[in-house]
Amino acid sequence: MANQLKDATAIRYAICPFCRSEARHGVRSCPGCEAAVTYGTPLFLIVLTVAATGWLGFHAHRFFYDSWLLVIVLAAVAAGGLLSLLYEAFDERVVFRKKRARH
Repeated sequence: MANQLKDATAIRYAICPFCRSEARHGVRSCPGCEAAVTYGTPLFLIVLTVAATGWLGFHAHRFFYDSWLLVIVLAAVAAGGLLSLLYEAFDERVVFRKKRARH
């Protein structure tokens, strides 16, 4: 969707909130202040999605006459759908984390 609309030849930059220098998309640390840079969906949302769909699948097996195969397939489809929505929603997310100064 949004990925298809992006110009593949365009170079994307992010501005560091700590030192105001430009960092090319894809770098792991800011070139100005060496703050760590992360991209995309937060890990806790991925873990939460997988755990929630697993929990729902575990409890849904009663409604499907104890068919574990059907429950596993439905939980996998639900997890895949939710994860694809999360990846699309956080596609442009860039987070700068300042390294702590050691004294």
